[in-house]
Amino acid sequence: MGYTRQHRPRRGARVAAVLLLLGGAVLGYRLATTPAAAPPLAASDCRTAPATPLPASAATAQFATDFEQLPAGVTTADTAHARFAHDAVHHAYLIANNQPFSIASSLLTPALTPTRIQVVATLVAGDPATAAGVLFGVQPDGSHYRLSVAYAGFYRLDYITPQAEQTILAWTPVPAQAQWQAMPLPHTRLLLLTLQGDTFGLELDASELERLRLAHPTSGRMGIAVSSFAQGGVVCFGQVVVW
Repeated sequence: MGYTRQHRPRRGARVAAVLLLLGGAVLGYRLATTPAAAPPLAASDCRTAPATPLPASAATAQFATDFEQLPAGVTTADTAHARFAHDAVHHAYLIANNQPFSIASSLLTPALTPTRIQVVATLVAGDPATAAGVLFGVQPDGSHYRLSVAYAGFYRLDYITPQAEQTILAWTPVPAQAQWQAMPLPHTRLLLLTLQGDTFGLELDASELERLRLAHPTSGRMGIAVSSFAQGGVVCFGQVVVW
């Protein structure tokens, strides 16, 4: 019972320094707080995040890394530790998390149950240890799964409840981990999640890495997140599509 792995590819060697850095983030887990009167996508805790329209199809947007020079049509909102932006023209989202060892997240709508989630996530600034995240199976009490893909070449899957955080997959290196670490910014990855009943599948850049059976429901709302570690990171989420 619980979680069973149906398929696991051959793993590369772990990089000790990166694992120590990323592992320390679990102890420092915090969600950015939301101001009282925040525009859509100025969200944090998945239990209270305001709704933001989810596009049926999208193209990657070009965001300025200087938030004082955001292009026309982009709405922004600030929390104590993060900035959120939504480009309705290009159907893309950006989260800048400037608080070390924290997680900034937002839910998307409509409140549907996707069977596939596609996200193109680009790290445009910050530490390579920064992780782009996809939340899914979000329940009314805030319980949810969080997939995290660190640009240093690792991925992780957790199940979070209001009381605890359970690691399903610890930080695991991707097959091309050494090449990921050497890539300059901006650094883009294609994430594809498959959710069928209690089955979870993960593809990165069109290569299947995981297929698991999960113990908790995968139905529920979805969202996006940015995890920062030694320093902050800015991630642009484009081509957010669900089926």
